[in-house]
Amino acid sequence: MNMNTLSHALGVLRTTSTTKMSHAHISLGAADAACRAADLWRTLADINALDLAADVIIHTGDVFPGGRREDHAAAVTEVTIVAAASS
Repeated sequence: MNMNTLSHALGVLRTTSTTKMSHAHISLGAADAACRAADLWRTLADINALDLAADVIIHTGDVFPGGRREDHAAAVTEVTIVAAASS
Protein backbone atom coordinates (compact mmCIF):
# COMPACT_ATOMS: atom_id res chain seq x y z
CA MET A 1 0.00 0.00 0.00
CA ASN A 2 1.52 3.31 -1.00
CA MET A 3 1.44 6.37 1.28
CA ASN A 4 -1.31 8.12 -0.71
CA THR A 5 -3.59 5.09 -0.39
CA LEU A 6 -2.77 4.74 3.30
CA SER A 7 -3.37 8.44 3.96
CA HIS A 8 -6.69 8.28 2.11
CA ALA A 9 -7.73 5.16 4.00
CA LEU A 10 -6.97 6.81 7.32
CA GLY A 11 -8.65 10.07 6.33
CA VAL A 12 -5.36 11.94 6.65
CA LEU A 13 -4.43 14.69 4.24
CA ARG A 14 -1.05 16.34 4.58
CA THR A 15 0.18 18.85 2.08
CA THR A 16 3.57 20.47 2.06
CA SER A 17 4.23 23.91 0.69
CA THR A 18 7.69 24.37 -0.80
CA THR A 19 9.20 27.65 -1.93
CA LYS A 20 12.41 28.06 -3.92
CA MET A 21 14.70 31.05 -3.81
CA SER A 22 18.05 31.55 -5.47
CA HIS A 23 21.32 33.48 -5.49
CA ALA A 24 21.34 35.52 -2.28
CA HIS A 25 25.04 36.39 -2.83
CA ILE A 26 25.78 37.43 0.76
CA SER A 27 29.30 38.86 0.76
CA LEU A 28 31.08 40.89 3.41
CA GLY A 29 33.38 42.53 0.87
CA ALA A 30 30.67 43.73 -1.50
CA ALA A 31 29.77 47.40 -1.57
CA ASP A 32 26.10 46.42 -1.36
CA ALA A 33 26.48 43.79 1.40
CA ALA A 34 23.97 45.48 3.73
CA CYS A 35 21.49 45.83 0.87
CA ARG A 36 21.82 42.13 -0.02
CA ALA A 37 21.22 41.10 3.61
CA ALA A 38 18.16 43.37 3.75
CA ASP A 39 16.91 41.84 0.49
CA LEU A 40 17.22 38.37 2.04
CA TRP A 41 15.18 39.48 5.06
CA ARG A 42 12.51 41.07 2.84
CA THR A 43 12.32 38.00 0.61
CA LEU A 44 11.85 35.64 3.54
CA ALA A 45 9.29 37.99 5.12
CA ASP A 46 7.36 37.98 1.84
CA ILE A 47 7.47 34.17 1.73
CA ASN A 48 6.26 33.96 5.33
CA ALA A 49 3.41 36.38 4.57
CA LEU A 50 1.96 34.17 1.80
CA ASP A 51 -1.52 32.79 2.40
CA LEU A 52 -0.02 29.30 2.45
CA ALA A 53 3.22 29.73 4.38
CA ALA A 54 6.11 27.58 3.20
CA ASP A 55 6.93 24.46 5.18
CA VAL A 56 10.24 24.27 3.36
CA ILE A 57 12.33 26.95 1.67
CA ILE A 58 14.94 25.63 -0.74
CA HIS A 59 17.79 27.95 -1.68
CA THR A 60 19.61 27.13 -4.89
CA GLY A 61 22.44 28.92 -6.59
CA ASP A 62 25.05 30.90 -4.72
CA VAL A 63 24.34 31.81 -1.12
CA PHE A 64 27.74 33.47 -1.06
CA PRO A 65 30.09 34.11 -4.00
CA GLY A 66 33.77 33.29 -4.27
CA GLY A 67 34.17 30.65 -1.58
CA ARG A 68 35.79 32.90 1.03
CA ARG A 69 35.49 31.55 4.59
CA GLU A 70 34.40 34.97 5.84
CA ASP A 71 31.52 35.09 3.35
CA HIS A 72 30.45 31.56 4.24
CA ALA A 73 30.43 32.48 7.94
CA ALA A 74 28.44 35.66 7.22
CA ALA A 75 25.91 33.71 5.14
CA VAL A 76 25.46 31.05 7.82
CA THR A 77 25.03 33.72 10.49
CA GLU A 78 22.51 35.70 8.43
CA VAL A 79 20.45 32.64 7.49
CA THR A 80 20.48 31.41 11.10
CA ILE A 81 19.26 34.79 12.38
CA VAL A 82 16.54 34.94 9.71
CA ALA A 83 15.42 31.38 10.46
CA ALA A 84 15.22 32.08 14.19
CA ALA A 85 13.25 35.28 13.62
CA SER A 86 10.85 33.47 11.28
CA SER A 87 9.93 30.68 13.68
